[in-house]
Amino acid sequence: MKSRGFESALFLISALLLGRWASNAWEAHAFQASALRALEHGTSITRGEIVGRLVVPSIGVDAAVAEGVDTKTLRHAVGHIPGTALPDDGGNVALAGHRDTFLAKLGRVRLGDEIRIETPEHVYRYAVESRRVVGPTAMEVIAPAPRSILTLVTCYPFHVLGPAPERFVVQARLKQVDQAPATAVSIMETAGRR
Repeated sequence: MKSRGFESALFLISALLLGRWASNAWEAHAFQASALRALEHGTSITRGEIVGRLVVPSIGVDAAVAEGVDTKTLRHAVGHIPGTALPDDGGNVALAGHRDTFLAKLGRVRLGDEIRIETPEHVYRYAVESRRVVGPTAMEVIAPAPRSILTLVTCYPFHVLGPAPERFVVQARLKQVDQAPATAVSIMETAGRR
């Protein structure tokens, strides 16, 4: 009899955890769709709001970037690390994301791969220059830089359960800035492919 009660309790806990995961996934999807729709319609980008869209074609990353790296922001988007440059500022644009959501495939990026940050006004094209693993306190990776670079940070190793002891860092140099196209590919079509 005790075994049945234990099994029932485990089933209930599993169902609750699955429900929580599904709720978080739905919230993230809804936020992404709304944020990317705002970008598509040319909503002005300011600190404290949506920064832009991160696209890494080689690994299938396509996500809204929001200001901040608090728990709520990172649950819904890739976060722009406060105090670092925005794309049009020049310098080091630093972004962070969870290793099990938007940046789950970051370990697959290769040297030379293109990374884009898209805003209503411009498309910033970067080329990957380095990939490395650093300690969790290695703040030099997000320090100001004399040239325009992009730094992506996520926890490492990718498939460890619980808190990760290190950080995986990708850095890319700005190679080109284009005007945003007048007619962009429908964000809703893109979001529907996820």
